[in-house]
Amino acid sequence: MEGGSDGTPKPTETWANKVKGSSIASKGKALSFVAPVCTDGKVIACLQQSELNRCNAPWSNAVVMFVIGETPTIASVMRFITKEWNHVAMPKVFLHDEGYFVLKFGSVEDKDVVLFAGPHFFYGKLTILKQWSPSFCFHEKVLKVIPLWIKFPNLPLNRWGEDSLSRLSSVVGVPLYADECTSQHLRISFARVLVEVDVTRPLPSSITVADPSGQEFEQATEYE
Repeated sequence: MEGGSDGTPKPTETWANKVKGSSIASKGKALSFVAPVCTDGKVIACLQQSELNRCNAPWSNAVVMFVIGETPTIASVMRFITKEWNHVAMPKVFLHDEGYFVLKFGSVEDKDVVLFAGPHFFYGKLTILKQWSPSFCFHEKVLKVIPLWIKFPNLPLNRWGEDSLSRLSSVVGVPLYADECTSQHLRISFARVLVEVDVTRPLPSSITVADPSGQEFEQATEYE
């Protein structure tokens, strides 16, 4: 603490005062001190669900994109989108240091059109696309759990309902979507569904299905 011209102590200037009114504060967001909680000797920062919900909303139409074996530039990804996905508006493209992209679409329609159009290839390289979620973790989910199109050849037509397809697909993974031809019965040779599967586990070549009477049959599965 320095003295003033009259000999009185001069208050020490804090970093908060130095930053206030600077270009840093004008371009960013002002933060404030929020006391953490101490539980059993552990200091914990407790987050608020209301703010998490507010911050989730801008990313609700985001898709995670990972090109296996390559990390292209943002410019090359944008060129790819312009060429291959010219039926949707250009999303905002973000590159993470871990080597994956987040594509922020302007509408749920654009997001779904791209997400469900697979399988995807980036100039010959297999590409994983999946819906962003608040709990997304790159290493746990992109490299382990991926969306695959599964075909159920010769599936009886009375088992093409949403509930039946969901039950069949749930044997393999987490069902996401039935394609248009399946939903509208435009093709009857096989049902086709998009399912998130754990690729570290063997994929079954068939699944066991039981009808309401308890009679079982084996349904073949094919993977794209």
